[in-house]
Amino acid sequence: MRITGINFLQKTNYKNNQYDYSQYRTVLNQPAARDTFTFSNKVSHPSFVGKQEQISRDPLTKLYSEHLNCLCCGREMIDPKVITQLDEIGVFRGSANDAIQILQQYEANMHTVEQSVFKILKKEAELNPDKNIKQIIVDLKNTHEKPLRQKQLGIFKMIDRAALKIKPELHKEIRNYLIKSAETIKEGNNSFSRKRFINDIEEILKNYPNTTNKENLIRLAGKLPTAYDDADAFIVKYANPRYKSDAIAIRLLSYSMATIEHIHPLDSKDIKGPNHLYNYVPECKRCNSFRSNNPMIYQLEEYPEMFINAQNLFDRLIGFANAGKLSKMYIIKLYKALYQESEGMLDLDYSKLQMTNDLQKELKKPYEYPVNPDKPNIIKVKPPTFPKPVNFFEKPEQQPTEILPEQMYNRPLISKRKQKRITANEANKTTRLKPASTKTKKSKGQKKTTIKKSHTKK
Repeated sequence: MRITGINFLQKTNYKNNQYDYSQYRTVLNQPAARDTFTFSNKVSHPSFVGKQEQISRDPLTKLYSEHLNCLCCGREMIDPKVITQLDEIGVFRGSANDAIQILQQYEANMHTVEQSVFKILKKEAELNPDKNIKQIIVDLKNTHEKPLRQKQLGIFKMIDRAALKIKPELHKEIRNYLIKSAETIKEGNNSFSRKRFINDIEEILKNYPNTTNKENLIRLAGKLPTAYDDADAFIVKYANPRYKSDAIAIRLLSYSMATIEHIHPLDSKDIKGPNHLYNYVPECKRCNSFRSNNPMIYQLEEYPEMFINAQNLFDRLIGFANAGKLSKMYIIKLYKALYQESEGMLDLDYSKLQMTNDLQKELKKPYEYPVNPDKPNIIKVKPPTFPKPVNFFEKPEQQPTEILPEQMYNRPLISKRKQKRITANEANKTTRLKPASTKTKKSKGQKKTTIKKSHTKK
């Protein structure tokens, strides 16, 4: 059976209907099933649920004003209090020029997509100083809608091509759904949802065996651009009337905000991560949302620079601990927790910490998940220990090689027959006597004649 390709770009005059570009919703709207965090050091987020009580995170939240860098991406995080104050004052509701001047101070803190959008807004604000951020975003929508639409329909084509490798009836169902979704985008009624699209593709393939083809289709569906990773999607999404100027400006800053990350996820599949100081570490909102409840090894695979950024943050925290602003025991617990959660990959250097005998003893103990002291009935679980990673910068120890008899005598390799003769001669060397000398002294005349004869022979 021959199945021909489809063209999603048949119409030219239509609007984009994109409504939800991001699968990473704001933290305030996240369900309790995800790993969550708080905006400030005073108010705990209501979605922190569990059997254990929350142990104070104040020692870490008080350090937000010290411009900590993120554990994962390494960017300098913004104190949540600063963002809250800017929002309460309403500085972003006026002209775009005034808002840009304030946002300019935090441009280095923004992530890649937010920086791209900020540069676009900054350029447009110079041309239209009387407009606010929302008006500029609405004006930019038509310009950025077309490239976004091309990206979306391009992904649809890739999904349709990859679906050729599965059963014909499933391919037909996927193709019909792609055509329907493409028409929804062209109508421009803001009813297309990326998250719903991925869920529908998974629903179509739920009875199909878990093969490489199925994983590839779901992976391609996840490639649809979002406001999380695409500037065009960001502008089109926030051109929606529901978003105001101050909400757009806060969105540019909020993903760089300092949050509290659970080292072992709160909603882990095996052991629930406790709400305990020893299970907390500072991390920006974007990286916190990206990880969700996945193992930390996923972050290390996605961000190899995390090996450097984690050590930089760890050194800063050690400095605060040595200065008395943070518990030294927390540093040791943090080291062991990160080592455990990263499966031995994050073996941080704690040599700058001023150690005591108690810290040395704690360091030698096996890692245990932290448990609240007022819950004695909770069983402590000792996680498996991981072998120490290989240090590729150390030279391996050279093993001594077997010395051959020929090497002991500093002689070249010889035959066995000759070796036996040499051994026998050396064994009889002490018993043998030197023969008496039979040489006689020659007279002067004999010596001369011998020399002459030698000349004549030559």
